[in-house]
Amino acid sequence: MKEAPSHTLSAGPRSSSFRSPVLRAMPLLVILAMLLAGRAFWYDFLSDDALIAARYARNVARGHGWVYNIGERVEGYTSILWVAVAAALGKAGVDFVFAVQAMSLGGALLTLPLLRACAKPLESEGRLVPWISPTLFAACATVACWAWGGLEATGYALSVLLTLYLLAGDGVTFRRAFAAGITAGICGLTRPEGVAVTGVIGLWFLLDAGRGRRHLILAYILPAAIIVGAHLLWRKSYYGFWLPNTYYAKVGSGSAVWQSGYQYVRECMLEHGGLLAWILPIAAPWFAYRNSFARGLSLTTAAMLAGVVIVGGDGLPMHRFLMPAIPLWLLLLQKLIAVMLGWGMAAQASAPRLISRWTAAITVVVIAVSLTSTSLTSENYLRYIDQQRREIPDWSAAGRWLNSMASSGQSVACAPIGAIGYYSDLIVLDMLGLTDAHIAHKEMPVSGRWVGHQKHDGPYILSRKPTYLLLGNVQVLDEPLPTNSPFFCQPPNDNIKQREQDIFTPELLSEYSPRVARLDNGRYLHLFQRRPDN
Repeated sequence: MKEAPSHTLSAGPRSSSFRSPVLRAMPLLVILAMLLAGRAFWYDFLSDDALIAARYARNVARGHGWVYNIGERVEGYTSILWVAVAAALGKAGVDFVFAVQAMSLGGALLTLPLLRACAKPLESEGRLVPWISPTLFAACATVACWAWGGLEATGYALSVLLTLYLLAGDGVTFRRAFAAGITAGICGLTRPEGVAVTGVIGLWFLLDAGRGRRHLILAYILPAAIIVGAHLLWRKSYYGFWLPNTYYAKVGSGSAVWQSGYQYVRECMLEHGGLLAWILPIAAPWFAYRNSFARGLSLTTAAMLAGVVIVGGDGLPMHRFLMPAIPLWLLLLQKLIAVMLGWGMAAQASAPRLISRWTAAITVVVIAVSLTSTSLTSENYLRYIDQQRREIPDWSAAGRWLNSMASSGQSVACAPIGAIGYYSDLIVLDMLGLTDAHIAHKEMPVSGRWVGHQKHDGPYILSRKPTYLLLGNVQVLDEPLPTNSPFFCQPPNDNIKQREQDIFTPELLSEYSPRVARLDNGRYLHLFQRRPDN
């Protein structure tokens, strides 16, 4: 059966599928960009992990190499592209923290015209239909939060969608397939799992693109393989491993991890329209209508969701790992709504057409409400609030205090390390192993709780003799605790206790003194400081 051109999402020739519609749609795109940017600034979120990338970028720009601690080659970042671009911007005089946040915002804003370009052929179903996906994307709370979060989620989403766009439609040429291979390589540089995702995209293109285009698969594979292969060889020669250190530190396996990942994906779907709002658009290209590009979107989205389940989800707030799948899902949702409208228009009676229109309108409104508003009692939102209002400011203040108090060559052991490491500029021992190969490669059971924040080795940390120990997830309180308090650096949190229990040894008590320091934000940091005679 030949695919209906009126329902295609495919991108036609470049001259007619991107430049012209984008120029005509520019006023509305500017409004949506302002909406997205305004919501991003309202959330005003900066991830602690983004400051890890910023510190790597600063060391690269200063000529110290791709390292977190000078002289220690450990790949504790997840995106070499993010670090490289931030380093270049920092070298040009841009503040490194602002650089990573501006890159996040840029990735989100550039996704808007790309979504509109992908939706261009749907204008035949009504002038408003092609604006469904970019509008919902601009209004989405998860997108807004991570658009200023400083991590590579938005850039990764952009590169995946651009790869699919370049391979879509009947007008794919060698040049476009080659360009798609380059963006596929960029996916692999943006996120480690990007290599697998773009492999799935290549499989879709090979099997579903039609015989007339299958010879172009080499044009796609070649540049992607060169980029990814060159990075792998460099990683092995520079760091000594084929995979990043973050993989060994964070990724576990087993039923407990997969159960945690399933719950993570399920909760995200429930907070973003509901299970049916995800399942039906992803399944529809295989059962309800035929469209090659939609099948590519469906297969890629399913692969991304499965990957999140396999790694166990994420410990950061506002569904970071699902954010890159949102624009693909919105395009599938938009396509399904257009098909529903088409069914209604094809009906002889006016009643089915009216029902179809009202069903589509109600669906869009319900999903828009769920995307725009976040439950103020949901665990993800509360975690965001805690990090945005308390943890990141406290950890930043603690880092500044260490910078003012410590001397060159001194070190601090803590978890997490982002703000502490960036603002203190000291040698940092990561108690979770993100930037420490010993802890990252340590074999130990990993459950499904607090994914990526479980590995530890207290005796090893003490053997490194850090000057300062910031325990209890960097304990900063409104009032100082007595140093003999049972909660001194041991908050009533079972996850933290389990992770740090092996560091509270006789050696700690004999070689370190408990101390309370007042920070520049008026709150109190609780820590252990190594005694001078040790």
